[in-house]
Amino acid sequence: MDAAERLRRRLGEVSGRRAGAMGLAVVCALAMLLPGRAADAWELLEGEGYGLSLGGYVQSAGGVVRPGIEGDATYGGLHGQALRLQWRASLGGALMVEFDQRLLSRVVSGALLEEGGSYGLGSSVTPARSVDWEWNLIDEPGVALTHDVDRLVLRYFAPWGEVVVGRQAITWGRSMLFPVADVWAQFSPLELDQTEKPGVDAARVLVYPGAGVELDMVVSDRGGWEDASFGLRASRTIGDADVSVGGGRFWNRAALLLGASYDLSAWKARVQAYVPLERDARTGFRPRVTAGADVLRRSWVVSAEYHYNGTGVQDEERYLEPSVQEALARGESYYLGQHYVGAVLGYQGEGRLQANVSAQVNLLDGSVLVGPSLFYALSDNADVSFGAFEGIGERVSLLPQPAIGSEFGAYGGFYYVQFRGFF
Repeated sequence: MDAAERLRRRLGEVSGRRAGAMGLAVVCALAMLLPGRAADAWELLEGEGYGLSLGGYVQSAGGVVRPGIEGDATYGGLHGQALRLQWRASLGGALMVEFDQRLLSRVVSGALLEEGGSYGLGSSVTPARSVDWEWNLIDEPGVALTHDVDRLVLRYFAPWGEVVVGRQAITWGRSMLFPVADVWAQFSPLELDQTEKPGVDAARVLVYPGAGVELDMVVSDRGGWEDASFGLRASRTIGDADVSVGGGRFWNRAALLLGASYDLSAWKARVQAYVPLERDARTGFRPRVTAGADVLRRSWVVSAEYHYNGTGVQDEERYLEPSVQEALARGESYYLGQHYVGAVLGYQGEGRLQANVSAQVNLLDGSVLVGPSLFYALSDNADVSFGAFEGIGERVSLLPQPAIGSEFGAYGGFYYVQFRGFF
């Protein structure tokens, strides 16, 4: 395999992890034709001290992809669908079992897209897991269908807190564009299915020792005991301020997690930091930091962030270094450079219409990723959206040597229509 072909494959593997088949369209249609229900789950069994319910959603997205390779004018098509079934069983009031099945399909066209894709449904990196409950039902060039068990959780509720064991969603920290404290699983910036985060195999204990105080302890296997990660995070609300301090071993390195936010009435300021305690051969002790501000004005929301990515490089010629690509492949970071700025502008009217636009700028190479979207609620249970991801910057060149001219320029563009229905 020559260098150009390796680059093609790497561009597809950075974010795109799933694929699908047209047969899922029938399943999604049948789900939406079931008797009209509210977004609440169906109660299948209900008794004194126990119960079983079923909920979920269907999602379908399709669009056109513009390649980010210099001289390639071949546009491609992408159609992805997701069906998620969410089973919930309550046992005696203090115990709950959660079981989520996800059926994910992806159909692509265009020579480059058949090697993989970075846009659409399922583009976020799935956390490493010791137990593989994912089955490729169809795996053909350009067409695939995957079934995955994305949640299998036992929850125990106690007066002092909660114990959660199994495959679960964990979110630490908060940011609009550049998460750094969310060390367990992150969404790709190109992910359309952000209704549920990828599940991580872990044991978690939440303790609430006092008003406004939370202790969060997590142990995750990360795919094997030699890669096991653990962390402890304490957060407290003090008046208009929220403060969090944590630490642990994440991605084979010990690190501190620091966060603070303050509500200034007219706007809110916040900062999150990931500070390594062990030296890395390439990045040393460089941290990852995001500082941001949010402004809410009736129907308008404006957020702006600056991000320092210590995992990134200082020279765009080093974008393809193996260590940089490894960080992307495991979902530790989705960015190649070091310095970024970004903003989100959102409008929510009194009716069913919502509009958003986001922009991320790589200050190293000057490339920009713009994401406008228009959202319309068809009902309380269904919505449709129109949007795009547009990468602006130098494209990938394959000759004389493979090189990424700019980070976001390499993404090309994706122009899509998406439907979601909840049941």
